[in-house]
Amino acid sequence: MVRFIFLMVLAINFLMTFSVLRATEVATDRFAFNSGYLSTDYTKEHYVWPSLEAALNAEEIVEAVIVSANSDQLVNIKELSELKFLYLDKGFTTNSFYLTKEGLQAFFGIVSQLPNLQYVSIYDCNLLPYLVPVNKLRGLKIEKFDWLVFEHFIMKFSYLEYLYIKDAGVVRIPPKLGELVFLRQLEINCTNLDGLPDIVHLYDLEVLKIKAGKMDRLPYDFNKLEQLKYLEIAGVSEFREFPLEICALSNLEELHINIPFVGYLPDSISNMRSLHKIYLKEAHRLREFPESIIHLKKLNYIYLSTFSGYFNPASLKTLENTFTLALNRGPHVKIAKLLLDNMKLASLEVPMSLLPADKKKLNDLLPNKINSTNL
Repeated sequence: MVRFIFLMVLAINFLMTFSVLRATEVATDRFAFNSGYLSTDYTKEHYVWPSLEAALNAEEIVEAVIVSANSDQLVNIKELSELKFLYLDKGFTTNSFYLTKEGLQAFFGIVSQLPNLQYVSIYDCNLLPYLVPVNKLRGLKIEKFDWLVFEHFIMKFSYLEYLYIKDAGVVRIPPKLGELVFLRQLEINCTNLDGLPDIVHLYDLEVLKIKAGKMDRLPYDFNKLEQLKYLEIAGVSEFREFPLEICALSNLEELHINIPFVGYLPDSISNMRSLHKIYLKEAHRLREFPESIIHLKKLNYIYLSTFSGYFNPASLKTLENTFTLALNRGPHVKIAKLLLDNMKLASLEVPMSLLPADKKKLNDLLPNKINSTNL
């Protein structure tokens, strides 16, 4: 009998442990804002509890949680003293079905007392007046944007280091954004945005990710972002020439950019002497790299997507380091033939979806250098 009870206790403990792990595993990808360029906590990946109820019942320390406005445990969030990351669902709005304005004020009053809170994600920008400003708050995500509310209240959070704005309906962003001088990481995902806001005074900015609408130029003083290490420009790109402003970013280590209309890269690309990785997407008109690429002594990874058979990789022979070339959607075999005498090529990455016949040709051409991966 004693042995039976002992086995039952073991089984119950196993099921409880499994359920806890299961909860955290399911929610992990819901809060994955990470960057290799910053060491601040809110840019790292954390386990996120899928509900406040689950977090309150957890036996281990809870650092991140998704909270629903219809929870009857909202007042008990005060018990999560180690909470760093708070993700509020779409039920938290100023016209919430679940919470009155007084309820919102009471909830955010409790939240402001959480001693370790660093990051808050809100769906409704109109919640900014309710979010009590605290100097320890370092990260903020807004999904439903409002120009006037942002303009009027964002400076309550002047110590922000990370800001994410996501709203497909946004056309422009207020100039107040440029006054958040402590920002180190800025992400703007607004597919109707017709131009970048004035951010040239964000001198500490290290990571910039922009997904905008039709963009054909960068601000002339974009090169003032001297601390920028990571730059990603996606969306509908209409650059007729490679932006020279980017070439002046001497501390840039990683660049992602769509260049559907660019045929040649400028010689001044050599000024990006810290560049390790370059991702050129929709590069079907690109013909070659300039000879000045020889000055990019740290470059070790080159990615091309939607490239054409007219691309000539000859200048890559001059690179000082061995490098990986990733080719996605294009005549892989034709380019591989042009790489036969390139002694600096360490590996050629191709998509896993490539036809087996083409993979065989590549392996015959460049034995032990072909790497099939998810590009």
